[in-house]
Amino acid sequence: MARIPLKLELTLLSSAKEGRCTSMVVMQVLEQDNNNTRSRLTLYKNADFYLRSSSCPQLDTKEVYIRGADTKKDLMLTTFRFDSIKEAKQYITNVQQLVKEYNESFEKQKNLIPGTCSETFIAE
Repeated sequence: MARIPLKLELTLLSSAKEGRCTSMVVMQVLEQDNNNTRSRLTLYKNADFYLRSSSCPQLDTKEVYIRGADTKKDLMLTTFRFDSIKEAKQYITNVQQLVKEYNESFEKQKNLIPGTCSETFIAE
């Protein structure tokens, strides 16, 4: 069975009140492999971020949680606040890189010699 690449929608919202600008990143999981249905499973880690499954999508300082065991929350939106647009844009860039690397890791496995087995282990 072919693996479905992870696809997230990230939206940057900004507002200014009383001379202070705040920014928010909104995320929704658009596509995801259904094999990642356990909670708190680390799916991938790069130099900056962790990609993990959870009971529902969440954003955190250095972690992106995609949907997990609770299928009722699959389409849930999640948000994370920043003090500046610059911080929010950097966060989005980091998440994009994380998802790109995660998806590419499966492409590398797919291109292995037929008949071989491969497992990926993450040491923390």
